[in-house]
Amino acid sequence: MSAPSTAPLLWQRVRSRRPALAAQLARLAGTFRAAGWRVHEGPEAPEAGGTPLAVLDDPWAAPRPESAHALAEAGAPSGRWRLPRAPGAPEAQAWDVSRGPFTERDYRRLALRDARRRLSAAVAPPEGAWCGFAVARAGEGDRLLERGWPPRAQDLALVDGVRCFRFQDPADHPRHELDPFLPDGAGLWLEIGCGAGAFAARHRGAGRRWIGVEPDFEMAARAARRLDLVLAADAESALGALPDGLAGAVLADVVEHLDDPLGVLSALARRLAPDGRAVVAFPNVAWAPVLLALAAGRWDPTLAGVQAADHRLPTTPASLAELARAAGFEVERLEPLPSPRLPRSLRWRAVLLAWLAGGRAATIAAPQWVACLAPRKG
Repeated sequence: MSAPSTAPLLWQRVRSRRPALAAQLARLAGTFRAAGWRVHEGPEAPEAGGTPLAVLDDPWAAPRPESAHALAEAGAPSGRWRLPRAPGAPEAQAWDVSRGPFTERDYRRLALRDARRRLSAAVAPPEGAWCGFAVARAGEGDRLLERGWPPRAQDLALVDGVRCFRFQDPADHPRHELDPFLPDGAGLWLEIGCGAGAFAARHRGAGRRWIGVEPDFEMAARAARRLDLVLAADAESALGALPDGLAGAVLADVVEHLDDPLGVLSALARRLAPDGRAVVAFPNVAWAPVLLALAAGRWDPTLAGVQAADHRLPTTPASLAELARAAGFEVERLEPLPSPRLPRSLRWRAVLLAWLAGGRAATIAAPQWVACLAPRKG
């Protein structure tokens, strides 16, 4: 009979049918295994024995093994689940985007630095602080699980200095920042990659009808309750089924996900009315924090954001404009969207790097840009 394992255990009890989330969970499991953890996947609770037990039940959370180890060693009261502070959580621990972390490289350094600096402090968490990730100290996991899951408020301890980043779902974002770029006027509008339909639903009415295109069936079903018509299909197939003369189209963080972005934009240019417009928002891989991480030799895929793992086309403002012109568009506007204010030292290092490469400081200042496109006449 083999001796019981002394390795700590991660119980990944959450599942998702959404491809990006499923891939994120697989990456997390692999990261923990590489750090020496055992991983138990599925709804049935494991037996932790005498080892630390970490539990993940939020697919948008991105815990690190280093943070889990720090939680297991923290001086929180006995018989409590130890919670990290959760940047990005929508409740009481909300993350201020102006302070970062801006890349996985920043997050890793920040989590370790704070964990080492203030490992012992633990406080009662505020109401709504549950973030979907908790750790039990060695020997306490089985006893805590017997009390039920998710844990009760009196069984939680928030450990100061240990962080667990949590992403927000980009598929249900209202995208208010795009409102100033949407032209007035009635007609039939198209949103490619509409997600749950939050943006188009806000602009429906007053003679404006919306068709949504969304390949994720879960998101398409939610959007169908908000929009006039939703096609649960990829962009290439949907454009082939649509009529000419569309009043406009919106592609909010979509181009970088496409298998054939030139083909989709070319087909869209042919479908728009002569006075139609396309609004294209896209991530800028030349953003200062990403630029510095690349210069340091790091490209770390994440669940969402500029370095999202499911991006197929890295884009910058200049490269997107060139792609749009090749597809048959004229670029009427090309502007950055409101962005977090970066630390001064980070900004100046990135500016120097861009200048040495012959680039522009304005290009690296914002993670998101938007292009307003008009079909080229003739």
